[in-house]
Amino acid sequence: MTAPRPPQPVHRDRDLIVRGRVTEQTQSIRRDLLTRLTAWLAEQVPGETLEELARHHIDRLSELLEEYMIHMYVSGHNRRSAAETLNVVTQQYGWVRFCLAAPWGVLRTWENLEPVTHHPPIPQAVLHACVATALSWKWERFAVLLLLGFYALLRPSELIMLRRRDISIPGDHLETGVLYIRIGLPKTRNQAARNQHVRMDEADVVMWVTQILTLVPMWSRIWSGSLSSFKLRFDRIQRHLLQSKPFLPSSLRPGGATFLFRLWDENLPRLQWRGRWRSFRMLEIYVQELGAAEVWIRFPPKIRAKVFLLGSLFSQLLIASRLPADGAECSSK
Repeated sequence: MTAPRPPQPVHRDRDLIVRGRVTEQTQSIRRDLLTRLTAWLAEQVPGETLEELARHHIDRLSELLEEYMIHMYVSGHNRRSAAETLNVVTQQYGWVRFCLAAPWGVLRTWENLEPVTHHPPIPQAVLHACVATALSWKWERFAVLLLLGFYALLRPSELIMLRRRDISIPGDHLETGVLYIRIGLPKTRNQAARNQHVRMDEADVVMWVTQILTLVPMWSRIWSGSLSSFKLRFDRIQRHLLQSKPFLPSSLRPGGATFLFRLWDENLPRLQWRGRWRSFRMLEIYVQELGAAEVWIRFPPKIRAKVFLLGSLFSQLLIASRLPADGAECSSK
């Protein structure tokens, strides 16, 4: 008896397997970085190609890549581009992977000089004020995404791609007060489960989101625009509320993580499962940094009073808001 086998693909493209597990967008970025590296090498060592160096002079290649990392640092490039340059070299010439300690050492020094900073977490009070404002402007689906991003700990790319069929409301699974959200293309799909889900169980929020989504077709995206259009609305609400734009769409996930971390009495394993972090150590550092960032106290007292007032109306607005007759969301004011 033979074991079950996966179905054979209709067409197998060489480029797909050569590309590896990176996305097409990442591969496009890497091609551009490889072109820049090749041009730099042509100036430094005329007559020697990257392939010749990788096949016959690995030590020399390591020295040149170390110098190129320094060149990128001095020239104002970002560290991610430098790391992706090394990644594309090892993707192209896999045998040099363990011979590039020197250039990776430059990147570690670079990171110490310019430590990575996480996006500022949006406080729950500010989130509630943003949602209250969105509802007063008849931006119901936008408000839905704000709430899902915060309480379900979703990344912006995951939010924008959500369709109604990805969200299981209480009527779909017969469990009161709980939403289940399927993430079709999660960031960690190559290291963890390819299809992931997250639970959201804030009762008032679940009830309101269910009301909004009940009439949405299963095939429809929750947000019909792009990430840029979502950010434009987010910025507009912030300017209205805070007279500035201190937060990004990516601030929703750390804001929710900070809130749940405190709500659950610093229960990191539970938070790790809810937020789908693979590394417990990374989550620990992440939450410690966010907990130390007192974002709220940076706002002037007048702004805080305004946010508190609107935030206090959050629950009442969820109850009072109703779907428009045609189920459509109004456009920007």
